[in-house]
Amino acid sequence: MRKPTKAELSRLLFLYKTDKNIAEALGVRTQLVTYWRAKKKIPKPSFLKYSKNKIKELWERWGEDEKAGEELGITAGAFYKWRRKYGILERPKVLKYQQLEFSFSSPADSPTYTLIQKILALKAGPQAARVNENIEIEPDWVILNQNLNFLMEELQNSGPKKFSHPHKIIILLPHFNAEGNNFSYLNFKKLLKEHKIRNIFSSLEGLAYQTVLENKMVSPYQLTASPDSEFSAWGGLGILNININNNSLAEFLSHGKISLKVPETVKVTLSGTVSEGIFAKDISLFLSAKLKEPNFIGKGFEFCGPVIEKLPLKDRMTLCQQVSSGNTFSSMVPFDSTVKKFLSASYSKSFNFVVADAQAEYSAKLDLELSWLEPQIGIVGAEVEIKPLAKVKKHKISWAILGASTDSNLEDLEIAAKILKGRKIPKEVKMAVIPGSKTVYLSALKKNLVRTFLQAGCLFLYPGSNSFNFFEDDKVISTFNWKLPKQQLYLASPATVTASALKGKIADPREFL
Repeated sequence: MRKPTKAELSRLLFLYKTDKNIAEALGVRTQLVTYWRAKKKIPKPSFLKYSKNKIKELWERWGEDEKAGEELGITAGAFYKWRRKYGILERPKVLKYQQLEFSFSSPADSPTYTLIQKILALKAGPQAARVNENIEIEPDWVILNQNLNFLMEELQNSGPKKFSHPHKIIILLPHFNAEGNNFSYLNFKKLLKEHKIRNIFSSLEGLAYQTVLENKMVSPYQLTASPDSEFSAWGGLGILNININNNSLAEFLSHGKISLKVPETVKVTLSGTVSEGIFAKDISLFLSAKLKEPNFIGKGFEFCGPVIEKLPLKDRMTLCQQVSSGNTFSSMVPFDSTVKKFLSASYSKSFNFVVADAQAEYSAKLDLELSWLEPQIGIVGAEVEIKPLAKVKKHKISWAILGASTDSNLEDLEIAAKILKGRKIPKEVKMAVIPGSKTVYLSALKKNLVRTFLQAGCLFLYPGSNSFNFFEDDKVISTFNWKLPKQQLYLASPATVTASALKGKIADPREFL
């Protein structure tokens, strides 16, 4: 890792306060940080100076000294002094989405809510959504792509009785029978028809979350429920997805509501400038390691900050899906111009705009500096251990799989094709590419990406493929956690997976970009 400049080290000292905290953030020894600081003659603490461009950028973004100052960790008065020093005294002429606030009349003793609480309150009717209170919510959608056997039993046992809200159920049928010998697709489809459950899709169309999204069935600030954490990816679109079990499903089928306890919410601010060659998967793996501590279990996460603002929608979905795959309640990114641009291009329906209250109480606020983030690797065992790529570099692999996850969009395939173009994968390594949906598949054909993959020696499979014949001694690097019983599995970004396939061992993608 390169040595930080004096300005960069001063910024880190301001954010993390101590050499020990900086060392933990960078993944180095505390003594090394102390040495860097002494060498550059930086006292503790070092007071930062802010450039005119930085102050102007924050002023134009927020239009308020208090909020702009919060991003720098200084008071409103201190930020005003910086503005006055640089002659930035006029209010921004163009309002950005961060400056938009909506005030609604409410009693003086009305509780203040985080974004997650706000959405739960909207779906709970007159019930208050205070932390740790038990409430009943009415989801916008219940999505099932697994545990279909349980649903079939419930439908059979109900007889002629009709279930509540069949129009809110979405079924995604796998392309093979994953439910066991007692499951009959013909009987299941007949039961769905009898109970007027009509939102049915095939997994041959692609990943479940991608298929529903492409059919424009979900929109920001809806609440969805599913037994599969895959749908947590929609948090990147501003949708609150909660994981449910069979008891919750039975409850919904009975009277259209689900009982739950309102979780505490953690606000995570991601700052800094992410280096070239660092992707959403690297950020999400890093965050999942940071957020797996016991005191974060069962909590909801709201992501914000400069890094989030620059992330495209598909990367936000990767982030939310990875973080929510652990023991968390859910994760979300608030609505902004990136989401608005996506919606205006593909949606015609409107939706309610929801924001967290200005005085909302979070159980914790984390400010993570990502300028020093290196490519990350997840080592799958009893738990997923996250390490910087440098610590596992050169570990041999025999399989590389790109896809079957949020990292299977057209942009991910383009990055992989760029790395592979004009190169050949060694014969001892097998690489499979699985596009996220039929739409992505067709786009890859149109852009000649499929030719590049095939010429490099890859298998290019149909959307929804998720069955491979591995040997016991196979070592697999993948964008998706296959939960293999015996084989060694590594999780990584599409770029790292592709670079590793070319070298036959875990490799840094920045060598090829």
